[in-house]
Amino acid sequence: MVPSAFVTLPSLPLTPNGKLDRKALPSPEARLRTARSYVAPATPAEVALASLWEELLNVPVVGRNDHFFELGGHSLLATQLVSRIRARFGVDVGVRALFESPTVAALAQRLPDAPEANALPPLRPAATPGPHPLSFAQQRLWFIDQLDPGSALYNMPTALRLSGAVDVPALQQAFDELVQRHEALRTTFESHDGEPRQHVHPAPTGVLSVVDLTGLPDDAREAEAVRLASEDA
Repeated sequence: MVPSAFVTLPSLPLTPNGKLDRKALPSPEARLRTARSYVAPATPAEVALASLWEELLNVPVVGRNDHFFELGGHSLLATQLVSRIRARFGVDVGVRALFESPTVAALAQRLPDAPEANALPPLRPAATPGPHPLSFAQQRLWFIDQLDPGSALYNMPTALRLSGAVDVPALQQAFDELVQRHEALRTTFESHDGEPRQHVHPAPTGVLSVVDLTGLPDDAREAEAVRLASEDA
C-alpha cells in the first residue's frame, strides 16, 4: 500500500468551476521513469522479460535493474506476467517468485536454466473418455451448480439476424462438426464416490434444434426466444 512515487506540486490544478482537474495531474509513473538509471538487459532471457514488462506496464524501455512494482506493477499484473512467462518460456515460476525477484535480472535467474523453474509437462489428449478429475474452472461450475441446481447462469444467449434463406441441413452439419471437434461441448459432470468427475460422451448428431416462431406475434415471439435462451442447456 506504499506509493511507488511521490510528486510535489505548488498547487493542485483546478477546473473552471473550482473542482480538482484530475486529467491535468502529472503522471507519477512518468516522473519515476525519468529519474531511474537505465541498464540494458544483458542476456536473451532478460531481453525477453524486459519486452514482456514493457507490454504489461506500458513502459517504453525497461532495464535489467528495473523493479516491477516500482514501475507500476501490482498483484493482478503479476499474475498476467507469470502467465506470459509460462507461454513464452514453458516454465511456471509462480507469482511468489516475482515478489522475491522483482527485477528483470533477478527474475531471469529463475527461467529455463535455473533450478527454481518448474518445467510444465506437455499437454496430451486423454486416452479414455473418463471419468477424469475436474479442472479448477470446472470445479467452480460444479460448486455453483450444487448451490443452485439447474441454473442457466452460464448460458450466454445471443440473437443473430440472418438475411436470405437458411440452409438448415448445412447449418446442422456445421454444429455437428463443432461438437465432434470440441470435447468440452459433450462433457458432463458426474459424481463418483462423492467426488465430481468429468465424462466425455461420444459425438452425437442432430445437435441443432430448430424452433419455428414465424407464426407468433412479435411480442410472443420475443418472449418465447427469451424463454428458450434461459433454459438450462
